[in-house]
Order: sequence, then C-alpha cells, then structure tokens
Amino acid sequence: MLETTGDDMDVVAAAHGYLDRLLSNISGMKALVLDSELTGITAMAYSQSNLLQKNVVLTTRVEKLRNDAEVMKHLKCVMLLRPNRSNVDFIRNELRTNPKYGEYHIFFSNILPVDLLQQLAQADDKQLVKQVQECFADFYPISRHLFSLNIENSLKFSTSRARWSRGEEMKYQRAVQGLGSVLLAFKRKPLQIRYQRKSNTAMNFAREIRHLVETEKELFDFRGNPNTLLLILDRRDDPITPLLTQWTYQAMVHELFCIHNNRVDLRKHNQGGVGLSQRNPEIEQIVLSETDQFFADHMYSNFGDLGEAIKGLLDSYQKLSKSNRQISTVEDMQKFVDSYPEFKKFANNVSKHVALMGELAHLVDSHRLLDISQLEQELSCIRDHANQLEEVRRKIQDTSVDANDALRLVLLYALRYESHTNNQLRQLKHLLLQKGLSQLQVSLVDAILDYAGEKKRAGDLYGESSLISKSLKMATRAVKGVSNVYTQHKPVLAEILEAINKGRLKDSDFPIMSSTKGSTSTGSSNTARTPKEVIVFMVGGTTFEESMTVHNINKSGSGINVVLGGTCIHNSTSFTTEVNDLLSRGAGSSAS
Repeated sequence: MLETTGDDMDVVAAAHGYLDRLLSNISGMKALVLDSELTGITAMAYSQSNLLQKNVVLTTRVEKLRNDAEVMKHLKCVMLLRPNRSNVDFIRNELRTNPKYGEYHIFFSNILPVDLLQQLAQADDKQLVKQVQECFADFYPISRHLFSLNIENSLKFSTSRARWSRGEEMKYQRAVQGLGSVLLAFKRKPLQIRYQRKSNTAMNFAREIRHLVETEKELFDFRGNPNTLLLILDRRDDPITPLLTQWTYQAMVHELFCIHNNRVDLRKHNQGGVGLSQRNPEIEQIVLSETDQFFADHMYSNFGDLGEAIKGLLDSYQKLSKSNRQISTVEDMQKFVDSYPEFKKFANNVSKHVALMGELAHLVDSHRLLDISQLEQELSCIRDHANQLEEVRRKIQDTSVDANDALRLVLLYALRYESHTNNQLRQLKHLLLQKGLSQLQVSLVDAILDYAGEKKRAGDLYGESSLISKSLKMATRAVKGVSNVYTQHKPVLAEILEAINKGRLKDSDFPIMSSTKGSTSTGSSNTARTPKEVIVFMVGGTTFEESMTVHNINKSGSGINVVLGGTCIHNSTSFTTEVNDLLSRGAGSSAS
C-alpha cells in the first residue's frame, strides 16, 4: 500500500502526495495510463509540468491500449486506475496479447478485491508486472478543504434501495468507496460517525462507512489517531442553498457557467448565438484552481470586491506591459526574453479573469439578478407572506425576468409557505404556464415538495421551530444589521458546525453510529471532548456556498479543522434537474 503522511487534512495535498510518490519511486521514462475518472483526478492534483519533471513522456487512456499497436519497450508503464472489473480486464488483455511496454507498475485508487488481484496474477505469465499497490486517491480534489465524487443523480439515493437499478447500486458503492478513500488518504479512523437522525439516507450511508471501517480494520489501524468526527448529512434537509443566486467568485461562476473538475468550458456558453470563447478564442477553457494565486485570493470575494480586485490586476498588468516596451539596451532585451514566459502567463491570467468578470457582469444585468436575488434572500430568511407573494407574482409576470429565474422563486416560495393557510401555489403554477414554461418544468414545484417538503426533511430549515429561536434570530438581525442583503442566507451546515464547535450537537438530532453491527448509540457524545477535526459528507451533493462556510470556519481559528465533501457539487440547474428526475421514481420513498 502506497502511503501519504496524513499529517494535515488537505484534500489537494493528499492526492498530489500519492501521485508524487508513485512517480518518484519509478526511475526512467514513463508512460502514464489512466481511466476516465483518474484522468480527471490527476489533472486536478498534478500539473503537466509536474508530470514532465517526473519523466512522464506519454499519457494515455487504458481503453486505448487494445487498439494501440505501437510497441515502446523503452518506457515503463505506470497505471493508475479504479479497482473495477473493467479496468482489470483491460490490463489482462494488455499483458496476455501484445505487451507494449518494458515493465508495468499498477496502482489502484482504492481497495482491490482479492479475486481481481488473483486474475491479474494469472495474466502476468511473462512476469512484466513489477508491483501492484493501492493508493487512496479516489476523490476529486477541488480545494484544500473540498472534495467531490462527481456522481450524477445522487438524489436518487433518497429513494427506496429496492427500486435502484444495477447502475444506481454501483454509484452508491462508488460513493461509499470514495469517502473511504478520503479517510485512508488522511490516515483517519473517525472516533465518531454521526448522521442526521430523521434521514434514512444518512443513517444507511453511515452504517455502510462503519461497516467498511470494521471490515478493513488493518487498513484503518493508524497510530496517534486524532479526535476526528465524520458527519453524514442529507441534501434533502437543506434544499434552499442549491437554489439561490450566488455572489462570490467561485460560486457565481459555477452557478452561471458550471465548473467541472476546476475547469470552465466557455464553448458551451452562448450569448446571442456568439459564445464568449468565440469572441476571445484564447480562452475556450478556463482553469479555476488554487494554483492560480489571484483565484485563490479571491474565490470567496463578493461580486463588488471582485470587480475592484480585477481592476487592480489589470492596472498591474498595464504597468508591467508598459515597462516591457521600454527596451533600449541589450541588457533590457535579455531581461525581457528571460521574463517573457512569466509575463505571458500573467497576461493570459489577466485576460481570463477580465473576460470572466465581464461576462458575469453582463449576465447579472441581463437577467436582473440583483432584483431576483434580493427576493430569494427574503424568501429564505424572512417570513412575510403577503408582500412576498405579491413580489413573486410581479416577477413571474415581468417579461424581462427569465422563466427559469421565476421558477426558482416559486420553488423557494413553495418550500417556505408549503403549509401556509393562504398558500397560492396553484395560482403561481398557472402564471408560470402562462409565462411559457412547460407542464414538466412547472411540475418541479410539486417534485421539490415531494423530495424536501416539511414532512420529508429533518431539522428546522428556517430557524422558526420555537418562539424563542425565532425571537432570537430577529433580535440578532436587528442588533447586527445586515451588511449585504444578497448574502443574508446561511446554510444549515453553518449552524451544525457552530454547534459542533461549542460542543452542543444534540445526540437526539445526530446520533452516533456505533461499532456493533450498525446499531446506533445516543449515550456519550455530549460528554466527549469537542473534535479537533470534522469531515462532513453530504449525500446528494454539496455546494460552493457551503464550501465558503467551511473556509470561514477554518480561517477563524475556532479550534476545529473541517473538510467538506459530497457526491457532487450542485448549482441550481443540476439540483433542479435531479429533483425533476425523481418524479418518476417516487421521491417520497425513503432509502432503506
């Protein structure tokens, strides 16, 4: 088993460390063979220049081996693959038919079943395989504290397991294995695994993780194990956060363009038939990761501050560009040639952020997102049925308001006023039809309530379960004020993490999954010391707004270090699409 240090819960460093070790330990020129998932994971954790430094001269996909006839015995083949039957079959075919490389070093990104290992051994009759190891890089490292498993349609995990297809069962096991690999990469065996009590989805997932830890007890036998809490949450219990317009850089770009594996494909975004990449062909695909220092510094900046920061970036570029034009001596020419690669990199970076900011500003204006967002925030944070109903009506009937934005407002209204005595959902759905939405689109209103209505979700989504909590919330708002009307909303996760930090997470709401064959315990967690580390996993997907919540807690020096992960990273489009897909599956049926 290939190991990382596990000293710090840094998602990117963990994945990078595995790649660094496995490539450093093999001398000579290498070919790196990946499957579709490890291609994405590797690209997020390890740059092309990193690969070249490790003498990787060829990168290819495992499924191409069968059709590639070129023999390259001078290269050592390093395979980094998921441990599944399909990949093992590709390797067996390569070893038995016409091996193309001088030797093979095979690494699997998770636990390899014994039967597949035996099949590999039987296929290596030419004894070309020098090593087979497990390295636990089976997750997509988005930032230091955030990872995803890139599993689509994971909201279906909230439906009855008896009705899952074989593909859905495989996705669920992939989710369990993925979270297990994060724990192994961090070298953490959680002292407690807790879950949302009213969520069968969270409970069953916690049971699966507990079973994995117990079954693979030798792998999870770490010395000096820190006080780590693993908390399993269910997307169903906070359907508000994925529906809201976002106002911080990373979250805005994901909401309006979609970030996939830290990349934004601008070729998919059209404005009046002309894509942004067509107006500036040099930026067809943009990388947004913490390796970009400007993005790392401003990924959580709000829209207004971001504009000022990009103006400062542009001013710096203009000064540098002006100085580079002042070449009068041979020494000046030499300095320019030496600094040109960095200058070109800086220029491309400036072009990228200026172009993105310009497009964001255009979409904010053309979609009237400031207006829309203010009403979204009020629906999420303030109970005022009469005025909010009238505002939602006006927005639907306003021809300048995009139909999808109007639909999101009705979804937020439905979740807030589902049980209100003067609920006007029927009228609002009729207005949406008049606006031009299809019956299928409008049916999303019923689907969201079926998936995450009052009777389906746990906890107190709006903080109004009691007169005391409601009064306290209003008093806090009055005393502190609201610095930004567009960022009033706080995810449910923020309250949960605050309770953990203060040692007030209730056993009655978040019981412990004990180690006795999946039974539960509610006895001792309040008396246990506050955990130093918390790994939160959101079944059904998390969001960049929740990631910012975690970032702020880690930055605050509160005493706990938090890592957040999810089956995917949602924006409003992906979330509503998955909710709509539940219509035919019966979202009301809890996972069992």
